[in-house]
Amino acid sequence: MGRKSNGPERIAFHEAGHAVAAYLLAREFSVVTIVRRGDTLGHCALLRLSDFHPDRESDQRTLAHLEEYMLMLYAGVASEYLHTARRGWSTAHTDVLAARHLATNACGSNEEADIFCKLMFVRSKNLLRPAQNWAGLQALAATLCTAQTLSFAQAKEVIEEGMASEPVCMECGSLAAFIEPKVKGFVCLDHAQ
Repeated sequence: MGRKSNGPERIAFHEAGHAVAAYLLAREFSVVTIVRRGDTLGHCALLRLSDFHPDRESDQRTLAHLEEYMLMLYAGVASEYLHTARRGWSTAHTDVLAARHLATNACGSNEEADIFCKLMFVRSKNLLRPAQNWAGLQALAATLCTAQTLSFAQAKEVIEEGMASEPVCMECGSLAAFIEPKVKGFVCLDHAQ
C-alpha cells in the first residue's frame, strides 16, 4: 500500500500541506518550518484574522473564515495521507483538536460536528489533490527538507515554481489531473480511480 515516510520528510509534507492550503486560500503565514519547537515537530505560522471571532459571532463571513481555517488545519494530515496513503492523526493532535473546537462552535451537536470535521478533511484532500497544487506542495516539502525554515515570500516562490511544472500521468504520459495516493503518482482523468 503506502510507503512509510521518514521523520523529516513526513514533517515537511505535513507543514507544506498547511502552507500550500494557506497559499491556495489567499492567506499569508509568517513562516513555515520543520524545526522542532516545544511540543511541535514543525509549524506553519498562519497570520490571524483580526475580525475572526467564531466563539462570539455566527454570521456568514465568520462561517466562511472558520471553514477556511479548518481546511488549513486539516491540510497537514491530508498532505500526509496523499503522500503515504496513511492518515497521520497522531502527528496532527493539535491541529485536530483546534479543528474540532471550531466545528463545535459552528455546529448544533456533537454528531453534526463529527460530520463537519470529516467533510473539512475531505475538502482539504481535494484542495491539495489537483496535480499542479500537489506539484507545488512536493516542491515545498523538498525545499523544507534542506532549508528547514522559509518565510512566506520564499515559500510562495517555491510553491509557484512547482505549480508551473506540468505533471504527467504515470499511466499514459498525458497531462495529469490528480495525485492518487494508492498508486503513488499523478494520473490523468482517464486513469483516476
